[in-house]
Amino acid sequence: MENIIVNLLSEDALEELKEMERNKKIHILNGEEIAKLKANKEQMLKEVETYTYENILKSFKKTDS
Repeated sequence: MENIIVNLLSEDALEELKEMERNKKIHILNGEEIAKLKANKEQMLKEVETYTYENILKSFKKTDS
């Protein structure tokens, strides 16, 4: 995907992005950073799912009482 985005950019735009990264205005993520973010996203989704499930169970228990 990175190659597709880079290929769509003009040389001037690509140079501007590189210059912005050099000046610490942006940070271009590498493959390892992207993988970590995806893993964190998956973990967070699992936690939300578990939390939601637990709250539904609690809600049912309250209505049963």
